[in-house]
Amino acid sequence: MEERQRRVGLLIERVHAIPDGLGGAGRLAAAGAGAGAGGGGSGAGSRAPTPSGALLSLPSPSGLQANPLHFKATEQTDRFDADWAKARARQDLALDRIERGVAELAAVARGAQEELGRQNPVLDDVDAQLGRATAALRGNNRRLKGVLESVRSSRSFCVDFVLVAVLLGIAAYLASVLDKKKKAAGG
Repeated sequence: MEERQRRVGLLIERVHAIPDGLGGAGRLAAAGAGAGAGGGGSGAGSRAPTPSGALLSLPSPSGLQANPLHFKATEQTDRFDADWAKARARQDLALDRIERGVAELAAVARGAQEELGRQNPVLDDVDAQLGRATAALRGNNRRLKGVLESVRSSRSFCVDFVLVAVLLGIAAYLASVLDKKKKAAGG
């Protein structure tokens, strides 16, 4: 228990030794070390329970540190505050632009959603008509293929070729006979 109290006291001392800009870190560290070592402290601080249940005395700020006017601005802190204010103003402007952009994007998205709502029935109707036309075209293609196969079978092609050849032979014979008659009549 004593070792734990000693470690907690050292931790409090290290925390209070961190400079906070108020100028009282050294005095608070000394007060915290005295409290952590088991001393009762001056009674000006608060008492906090440790995990073991023992109470530690945590000093509270007093005197100058308790006075809110204790901090006096320097030229460096004024510049820092001005830079910080400028950076915050730039950030606010950028956030405003982003907000306007998001609002415009939301309006465009709502408009697109409304337009899709209006176009969906039209697209459904076009899809149905296209389905009917595709089915009719497939049926017509099947029928046309069947007709072409029945008309242009290999046997009927040969028969057609022979008939065309015979007709051309008859036409050539008639043309030569007529030509001879014209020459005989004219000559």
